[in-house]
Amino acid sequence: MFANDHQDFLPPGENAPEGLYSGQYNWYNVYSSAELIYHVATYLGGKEPSTTRQSLNVFTCPAMMSANPTFKDNLTNVLGYALIYKGFSQKPDGTMLPWSPFGYPSSSGAAYTETPHKISQVSSSLWGGTVPWMLTDMDQWTMNGNPWAPLLVAPKPPHINRRSYVYFDGHVEALRFTAPGFSNPF
Repeated sequence: MFANDHQDFLPPGENAPEGLYSGQYNWYNVYSSAELIYHVATYLGGKEPSTTRQSLNVFTCPAMMSANPTFKDNLTNVLGYALIYKGFSQKPDGTMLPWSPFGYPSSSGAAYTETPHKISQVSSSLWGGTVPWMLTDMDQWTMNGNPWAPLLVAPKPPHINRRSYVYFDGHVEALRFTAPGFSNPF
């Protein structure tokens, strides 16, 4: 829906100077333009961003909330999902995405800053013949020991031994994983 309204560009859109973070909060406001939810909330029945934090149930996995007892409510600083980006998703044959589909923000440094791409550019030819995943569950296993992870993500995979993936072609899969990382099943 967003791409249809924005000349085929993924959020944050065609003229955005930078892209989105990989870790995605489950809330948004006028200051969260580097989050997917900020750009798609109104397409999912949410209100326009305001100065007050808002959340959408569709962007909050109940299993993820119950997997971490420190998450009080949907407005807590919770990173529940992650977007795919360059170098994140290595397949067993070594194939990696050549760029970040949603771009990447400048706050990580000029070397990492990318603008968003068109959804039509995200095809199976980018990732070894398979349509790449777009969004997946995020927890301490996916973060591979990142020191700030315990503050924002569930301590263990919310779906025990499976991770849910939303793909760029619109389908969803729950795949079994056996080791840390975002793309272990691949």
